[in-house]
Amino acid sequence: MADDQGTKCMACGCDIPSDQACLTRASDLKAFCSDRCSKTILRVFCNDYDWVVAVDAKDALVAYCEYTGENPTDYGDDIEWEQCDDDSPLKISEDAPGTEPSKTKTCAEWAREHGRGFLCSTEY
Repeated sequence: MADDQGTKCMACGCDIPSDQACLTRASDLKAFCSDRCSKTILRVFCNDYDWVVAVDAKDALVAYCEYTGENPTDYGDDIEWEQCDDDSPLKISEDAPGTEPSKTKTCAEWAREHGRGFLCSTEY
């Protein structure tokens, strides 16, 4: 992803200047980016069965419930959403006829391209 102009932040896609290209760890890039840009950074969260794109773990439950039509308060603390590493690969398979069978992208790419909301599930 590096070029003469710098590197793209894995989390939000903003430009990291070439003099800061030595920031190679995802945590360094996130800290650098959050200090410089005002974008709301979305992440991928999972609960072992479902994946959503959200701002934080609480928002992950809300985004999931928006998809299912359920009320987040019905879950209490029963569902634990874990943030996936931005650079972790996530393969999503489509079962619908005429669709590409699967795509693999990093969690940061899925979050940027998909936007907030339900992403996929192993259950349906």
